[in-house]
Amino acid sequence: MAGPKVLIPYNFTRHDEKCVDFAIQRYGASQTARITIFHAYIPVPEVEISDKTVMGRLAGSFTYLHQKISECDEVLKRVAQRMVAAGFSPEQIHTVFKRQEKEAAAEIVDAAREGGCETIILNRRPGAVSKFFTPSVSKKVSLALRDLEIIMVS
Repeated sequence: MAGPKVLIPYNFTRHDEKCVDFAIQRYGASQTARITIFHAYIPVPEVEISDKTVMGRLAGSFTYLHQKISECDEVLKRVAQRMVAAGFSPEQIHTVFKRQEKEAAAEIVDAAREGGCETIILNRRPGAVSKFFTPSVSKKVSLALRDLEIIMVS
């Protein structure tokens, strides 16, 4: 019998680490749970760069941004390795590191639906008063996926 499919959107914060810790605690003993750790990165724009243009002076910045994206991919893989070290089998853990094409909440909703997930583990970061007036990613996801179990970790 197949176990639960769980999605953990991961944005490289300490709050995301709490979500991973929660998943380890809740699903670590399960031999059938399948966990997907998901991140959609904002791509670096493709710009023609020559040494003679103003953009040529920005070449180092673009290189730095590409390097940071590669580092994030490696961090995501280390999170998966951490879960394996905590008792999951490598077949139970899947990472998705993809180019962001929509807003963050829509990417998460799509990943949950495409992956057939039954549970999403989200973090709830306490924010500034100004965030009270704008919907958070977690709120948008929970409104869009009312048919799934959504666990909020804070």
